[in-house]
Amino acid sequence: MRNIYLLLFFLAFSGAVKAQEQVVTPVPPAESKPQLSIFKVYSVGLGFGYYKPGLNYWNDRTPYSFSGGVMPSLQMEVNLIANVRARLSGGYFNSSAKLLRVPTWGEERVAHTLTPISLSAYYYLPGSIVTLYGGGGGDLMLVNSVYESPAGKQTGRGSTSTGHLLLGLETALDRFIIGVETRYYIGKYTQTLQTSIEADPFKEDIRVNGWYIGLNFKYSLTQPDGDKAR
Repeated sequence: MRNIYLLLFFLAFSGAVKAQEQVVTPVPPAESKPQLSIFKVYSVGLGFGYYKPGLNYWNDRTPYSFSGGVMPSLQMEVNLIANVRARLSGGYFNSSAKLLRVPTWGEERVAHTLTPISLSAYYYLPGSIVTLYGGGGGDLMLVNSVYESPAGKQTGRGSTSTGHLLLGLETALDRFIIGVETRYYIGKYTQTLQTSIEADPFKEDIRVNGWYIGLNFKYSLTQPDGDKAR
């Protein structure tokens, strides 16, 4: 009889242990949400666009006429905080004009090269297909001016601080990004001029105010930020 009681007790204990094992279920780990990488390089790329600086003195008060032209650029973008990025870029713009004074004197040529080194910050609104963004920044504008005539060649170099506003949209295919962007540059540089050998030198403010519109081609170096557009 005692052996029967021990057997029943063992069976009851085993059933209780099995019941407890069926009740206990592993708790899945909490699903982690995608986090924006702060202060990490987001993308590198190229830009190609049309820029038309004012060059007011030359276009308004001299016989020379300067037009706009292509301005390529190199770009690098960095994540700052949520929905805000910074961009470091460098561009190159050149425009020249020629003038034939008189056949006995010959041809005169003036060329201006502008190299903006820009730091921008912008806020972006991601969408399912297209991302919109807008912002602004400052530029260190390197200036190189060349005057050529039968009498010789003169070169002037300098730099100035300018600013810009920007607005654009872009779309992504995996990590490849293409976008359209427009900017407006605001600023000027001071140039020392001389109309003839006998005349006294004088200074003029040359404005670089003007619109830029172009395309950006970028490659993202980070994973998408969790939205469909990125």
